Amino acid sequence: MTFRIALTFCCCFFGVLSSGQLTAEGEPALLPRNQEAQPLTPEGAVIPIQKDAHFRGVCLIDAEVGYAVGDQGAIWKTVDGGDTWNWLPTGFAYSLTDVCFLTRDIGWVSARGVHPYGQEGWGLVLQTRDGGVTWTRLPQNQLPPLNAVQFFNMEQGVATGEASPRYPSGVMVTEDGGQTWTPRAGESDKTWLASKFESINEGLVTGAHGQIARATVDNFSPVTFSQFDLRALNDVSYSHNHKCWLAGEGSSLFCSSNQGLAWSEPEGKLPEKLPLMQDFQTVAQFETHVWVTGSPGSVVWHSPDEGQTWEPQYTGQSIPIQQLTFRSETHGCAVGALGTILMTRDGGRTWQTVKGKDHHVALMQVAPAREEIDIPLLAQQSAEQGYRSLVFLPIRDDVPRGHYRGTASGSLLSTSAVLSVHGSQAVTAWQFPLTSPDLDQDRSGLIKELNRWSDGNMGRVMLESFVCLIRTWRPEVIVLPDAKSGNEVNRLLKQAFHEAIGAAGDPTRFLAQQEILGLKPWQVKRVFYKAPEGTTGDIEVDPYDLLTRKSQTIIEFAASGLHQTGREGLDSIRPVHYQFAPLDGRNIQQVTHNFFGGIVLTPGSETRRELDPLNEQALEQAKKIAQRRKHLAAIGEYALGEQGRDGQMISEMRRNLQGFTSRQGAEQLVHLARQYLEEGDLEREELVLVELMNLYPREPITSQAVRRLYHLWSSTEVAWIRSKESLTQRETGQLNIAEQRRLIQEADKLRGKRGMDAAPLVIKREQDPFERQQR
Repeated sequence: MTFRIALTFCCCFFGVLSSGQLTAEGEPALLPRNQEAQPLTPEGAVIPIQKDAHFRGVCLIDAEVGYAVGDQGAIWKTVDGGDTWNWLPTGFAYSLTDVCFLTRDIGWVSARGVHPYGQEGWGLVLQTRDGGVTWTRLPQNQLPPLNAVQFFNMEQGVATGEASPRYPSGVMVTEDGGQTWTPRAGESDKTWLASKFESINEGLVTGAHGQIARATVDNFSPVTFSQFDLRALNDVSYSHNHKCWLAGEGSSLFCSSNQGLAWSEPEGKLPEKLPLMQDFQTVAQFETHVWVTGSPGSVVWHSPDEGQTWEPQYTGQSIPIQQLTFRSETHGCAVGALGTILMTRDGGRTWQTVKGKDHHVALMQVAPAREEIDIPLLAQQSAEQGYRSLVFLPIRDDVPRGHYRGTASGSLLSTSAVLSVHGSQAVTAWQFPLTSPDLDQDRSGLIKELNRWSDGNMGRVMLESFVCLIRTWRPEVIVLPDAKSGNEVNRLLKQAFHEAIGAAGDPTRFLAQQEILGLKPWQVKRVFYKAPEGTTGDIEVDPYDLLTRKSQTIIEFAASGLHQTGREGLDSIRPVHYQFAPLDGRNIQQVTHNFFGGIVLTPGSETRRELDPLNEQALEQAKKIAQRRKHLAAIGEYALGEQGRDGQMISEMRRNLQGFTSRQGAEQLVHLARQYLEEGDLEREELVLVELMNLYPREPITSQAVRRLYHLWSSTEVAWIRSKESLTQRETGQLNIAEQRRLIQEADKLRGKRGMDAAPLVIKREQDPFERQQR
């Protein structure tokens, strides 16, 4: 046992250096390094995915200066009151969630993300002192994913987001300008989506499952609006006269006159049918004026008298609005999906789209679960071809449980996976949870469960919400899940979307959406189904096809997103086929081998980004590497079945990896190690993982090797499996801990400096505390 503990200590020590709390440079371990986080052009110019990135935060400093932040590291600034906006380069490609400025020049931005090859979430804060010309990443200690940040002076600030082991309440405060953060006392297993604080010592936080909490120095007690436990409370507004507002899904709207001690619905009533049609994302107030809106963003609801009466203010566009802000009763700004920015100078009576005008999605993919998001399809259509895309998850899996601390929430994982392949957005419906995994094979039980959550109106609620979704995002093409596999969820979604697609384009159906929300009918041009596994279809997406503008294969470009959806066995991913589905003659005649054939969508249009330039030299190199990787994969499958040839693969590893980038080489070794694992060959799996740590210690995927080796070297079960073939097993020698530490420290010093021809730093065979001796 002593030897196992020692080996485990060494692996953990290496893990701390490569993927633990701090790297050698003192950087948070799970945060992408600057050079990995950008996709920035050499000139620092804005790139297509930053032009239409989803905006998540906005602030107006005064009558002239304002900032908007969002996904893909997007920070945009106005100096003319919002008429025009200019992109600010940061060098980061994080998902930016909130922005707070004390002056025109001094401000902070919160950010969040997911480990590229795992499901651990991280967060950070950026600061500028020169109006966004330069940005500094502040905290050196690991923060959880952040959704809100607020500063009161140069030293004191509050940030909120997802709970983690170090920050179990999900609320953290700083008194040194963001250099260090301490957790606010309390615990939560939910995600805090918004917060507003009167001071560092007192404020309100709101989040998923109808949760709200008053956060003070002495008290942090989350409570749930039980009648809205499915609905997220997406935003909170906190004024200096103690008037507070909450806004959330299903048109949830509450107000408080005593700093959030008691809540009630406003006296003025919104339209009765609104909860089925609009989810509130944001609420803003100025003196007695209140504004609230969300998805769809076609209408803003305005009250001039603190909720006594309400009036609709139509925006002229349908794309969801994420956040509103008003600096006076007339001057306001709204930001949202697909790079949309709207301005008003008359209190919202009229709105002008100043950025992202007429944007909508070309492709909408319906995925029953996060694991079924078709990441390679998005890589091909969005990253390579520039089509704006939406992933819609109609079924949620977070009821009744929340997420495990330290693991990102399901919604963040879905969003991060989609963004990694340049999809535009992932949206999860709040109305339809499944609490039992067996219901996908039980149609009557499935319908009973969904009816239970929708007061017996599952059919009406599902159809109306799907029609509203289509009219909001206006997709040209919809891809539906396989409905022939016996999965009752997929069959139900097929039936619902067939009717919803027809109803969305019919001006005589769901008239309330047109009359109340101002949504216009929308005609989907084409529908496809994912073909059952093992069958062919009209279109094929091969994971080994080359993305010419990315100079990578689909599987290589999509690897991070696939891991974040929970699909780690990338070597098992096969080509996927899609079948064209005619819908009563309503959609365009199908053109083979192309989702958008016959539909004119030019680059730089409302549905499609400008295309990345081709790099001919990089493309030729990528073609050679892609062919070699495919060849090595085939050799591996053959060699594993041939006696003696599998060992030859290990001996030739370094030669076979010549010319690969660090990421490509690391992924190839992970693929080989997984093949050995599937064959039950733990000895060779261990050798490959150790070589992975030697050659590519700084690659994010190497952290998987650390965890796997920890398991191999410390698990009693694995030790028993290894000894099962032996008649005797004896301990040999003593583990030289000092020598192991020296090797690990040497490996750390050489990170990023070791060439392919360098001698390996291996864990010596005689230092293995157990040796099989067969008789």
